[in-house]
Amino acid sequence: MEVESSAAQLATHPPSGSALPSEHYVERVMPPVLSKLDMTAIFFAAIFYLTNSATAAAAGAVSFLYWLICGVVFFLPCVLSTAQLGLLFPHEGALYNWTYRTLGTFWGFFAAFCAWLPGILALVSGFGTAITYLQGLHDGWLTAPWQQGVVLAILILLGTVLTVQPLRVLQGVLNVTVGLLLLAVLLITVATFAWLLTGHAPATSFSHLDDWQPGPANFVLFGFLIQSYLGTEVPLAMASEIRPEQRRQVIRSHLRWGSLLVVASYLVTTFAVLVVRGPQGASDPVVFISLVDQALGRIAGNVTAVCLLCFFVIAPLIYNYTFARLLLVAAIDGHLPTSLAKLNRARAPANAIYFQSAVALVFTALSYFALPYLFPIGQPADLSTIIFTVSLAALTLVWLTSIPFLFIDVLVAARRQPALFQKYRILPYPLFWLLALLGTLSCLLAIVDTLLNSWIPDLLTPTAWWLAVGGTTLACLTLGLLGSMVARGEASWERWRGQAGL
Repeated sequence: MEVESSAAQLATHPPSGSALPSEHYVERVMPPVLSKLDMTAIFFAAIFYLTNSATAAAAGAVSFLYWLICGVVFFLPCVLSTAQLGLLFPHEGALYNWTYRTLGTFWGFFAAFCAWLPGILALVSGFGTAITYLQGLHDGWLTAPWQQGVVLAILILLGTVLTVQPLRVLQGVLNVTVGLLLLAVLLITVATFAWLLTGHAPATSFSHLDDWQPGPANFVLFGFLIQSYLGTEVPLAMASEIRPEQRRQVIRSHLRWGSLLVVASYLVTTFAVLVVRGPQGASDPVVFISLVDQALGRIAGNVTAVCLLCFFVIAPLIYNYTFARLLLVAAIDGHLPTSLAKLNRARAPANAIYFQSAVALVFTALSYFALPYLFPIGQPADLSTIIFTVSLAALTLVWLTSIPFLFIDVLVAARRQPALFQKYRILPYPLFWLLALLGTLSCLLAIVDTLLNSWIPDLLTPTAWWLAVGGTTLACLTLGLLGSMVARGEASWERWRGQAGL
């Protein structure tokens, strides 16, 4: 039995001031069960992806320089802007709420759409990483696209069942898996130093200036690592589910400690690959298990394998239950069908979660069952890889399109609500202009970099790559703009109905 939302009534008769109906409704019906530990775990799991470290290590020692540059010019501006907006507007919906408050309905819906759509593919790609690890552990497993699709579909369905459970139960499971990931990172770190202390030389050269020099040959890494830092706003989609009296303190703390954990974990795991296996080892899909095996023995390697597989199976659920909150609040505010605002007995936005899972299943069916076999262009496995990789790149660009709204929202909020901004200001106003400049330029460079450099050069030429990725990105953005126009029209209609007393 489901709990009916009063979304339609709230949208027709909104609360006084500029507050969204969802700000009041969510606080009344969603239990405030999230703590600082929970929010830090969500932040860490949403951003830190271990496979990114292996990809970065393929460039050699210069990867450290890129991690730090991207951290300063992109990740830091995103974290600080997210913190400022979270303190100003600590409500459910994150970027949707913040952009509505500063730029209105049209841009609020568009920014939320650009942040929401990639989350669906992140659900699929996260489970796909688990499949990659299984393939790395046994070469003969899941080689055909349809086999991978079956496993993905099963994981999505099982994940959906878990995601509609009470948030406290779901978050407890996630916290355990994040703990397992941190244990794996610790074992990888110990293995690295054990390797050096037992007299082994590093497998990578760090002593020559050329080893640290950025250039055209490795600039593609800039765009990739920018994307590896995406997601600072993800946990705050659930801001109203933190206790009101602790909310702003939790927002500050989880961003501070989560950011430090992310950067430190990326650096130490990249260092581990370079020291034990070298750049050539980055192509091994289970390189982290292999290096722990190599340095600490089979038992430690098996523990690492179990920890990582548990994380890759559970972590994708984060995207389902956090991004479902974007659908929830948009439905409460009257911009999406009211049915998406319904809650189940566990007070989970079940319909929104079911909808997202259905979209993920449709994408899986197209990528792994239908298109690879209906269109006999080369090997089915190759076509499946092309479809999935192009979609992943395009939706990453869509997500990058939403990031400048973080910076714009802060600047506009400071001008339109100066008293509120001064009360919760974390930096002098001029510094936010600098952050906006750095962050926006980084996004633009990452977009250009992604379009010009094929992620699968053996399957798609640079020209075919940018046409495919650029076309898919443009189609997604057009869909978002059309949806925004509909949302603005719906908001105007509801406002007129309220004024007319209908």
